[in-house]
Amino acid sequence: MGMSQLFSIGKNYLLLGISLVSMLSILTVIGYRLIYRLLLHGKKAFPLKQYIWFVLFFCYIVVVLGATLLERGEYYDNSTIQPLFYSYRLAWYGYACYEWRNIILNILLFVPLGFWLPFGIRKFRHFYVTYLTGFLFTCSIELTQLFLNKGIFELDDIMDNTIGAMIGYGFFALWAALRDLIHKRKVALTGTLAFQLPLFLTILAFLSLYLCYQKKELGNLSIYPVSRANVADVTLADHITVSEEVVDYMVYELPRLSIRETRELAENCFESLDTTISDTEGDIYAQTAVYKSTGDYEMWIDYIGGVYHIMDYSYLHPDHLTNPRENATLEELLDALSDYPVTIPRGVTLESTKGGSYLLRADKLLIDDIFYDGTFSLFFYDDGRFFGGP
Repeated sequence: MGMSQLFSIGKNYLLLGISLVSMLSILTVIGYRLIYRLLLHGKKAFPLKQYIWFVLFFCYIVVVLGATLLERGEYYDNSTIQPLFYSYRLAWYGYACYEWRNIILNILLFVPLGFWLPFGIRKFRHFYVTYLTGFLFTCSIELTQLFLNKGIFELDDIMDNTIGAMIGYGFFALWAALRDLIHKRKVALTGTLAFQLPLFLTILAFLSLYLCYQKKELGNLSIYPVSRANVADVTLADHITVSEEVVDYMVYELPRLSIRETRELAENCFESLDTTISDTEGDIYAQTAVYKSTGDYEMWIDYIGGVYHIMDYSYLHPDHLTNPRENATLEELLDALSDYPVTIPRGVTLESTKGGSYLLRADKLLIDDIFYDGTFSLFFYDDGRFFGGP
C-alpha cells in the first residue's frame, strides 16, 4: 500500500470521526442548554477544555480502529500468528523501504495515545498506567484481527505499538516539564530524561541497523527465511533431468531507474498515446512506481530493469465493449502493438489460449547486442485494442 493510499485512509476515517463528533456535539448542546440549564436549572459551566480533548481523542481512536480493523480484507494468511521480530527479519533481509516504513508507522500510530491520555486524564499521568493501557489496546486490536479473520496477529505490532505509547508519554513528560518551568515550579529533570529512553533507544536501534547495512558491500541476502518451519519429517524428491551441455551466454547488467526516471518514462509513453500523465504523484512502492494518465491508461514501472506494464481501461467503457479476438496471427498482434510504446523483438513466438488471451515469448534472443528473455501477455479485441503487459 502506497503512502497516498495510507493518507487517503486516514483522511476518510478522520472525516468519519468528525462527522460522528458533530452529531454528538449537537446532542451535547441540546442536553446542556435545554435539559441541564433550562429544565434542571444547572449552574455548572460547560467543561469546554475537556470536551475539546474528548473530540480530538475520539477522532484519533476512529482513525486507528478504521485503519487496523475496517480496512483489512480476508487473505490466505489471515488468522496466523507471526513470531516476535518477524517483520524486522523480513525488512532486514529484503531491505525494502515499505517494510521499514510499516514498522515505523506502527510505532508512530500509538504516539498520540501515549501523549493524549495523560494530557487529558490525571490518572494516566502515572507512566505505568499509560504503558499498560497502550499494551492492552494493541493486544485487543490484534486479537480482534485474529478472531475476525481481519489480519495477521503479529507480536511485532504489539511491541511497536507499545513502544509508540511509551514514546508518546515521553513527549508528555517534556511538555509537563516545560509547563512547570514556565510556572516556575520544580522540575523532575531525572524522571523527564528517563522517560525519553524509549525514543532514544528506538532511534539508536534504527541507526545501528542502517549503519550495519551500509557496511555490507552486497547488502543482505533475501534467501534467508524470516520464520523457520520444522522440516524434520519432510521428504524431498524430484524427477528433473539436468543437461550436461555447456552453453555460453553474455552477462548483462540491468539498469536501475530512479523515481524521476520512471515518471519521465511514463510521461513519454502517455504522450505517444495522445494523453498526459495525471497531476497526482502516483503510487510509489518499494520496487514499482504506478502512474495514471488523464485518460484510460495506467502504467506500472519496475525500478530494476525498467520493465513496465501498460493497462488500457477503455475496453471497460459500455460504448467500447467488443468481443475478444480469437485465432489472431502474430502479424495482426504486432500491427496492433505498433500503436503502443512497446518494443517486440524479431524472433518472438506466439502462444494463444482461449478467450482472446495471447502470450508472446522471447527465448534468450540476442539482437543488436540487446538480450531479450521474457514474455508479453495480452488480451486482444476485435477492434484492434488490447489489454495487458509484460
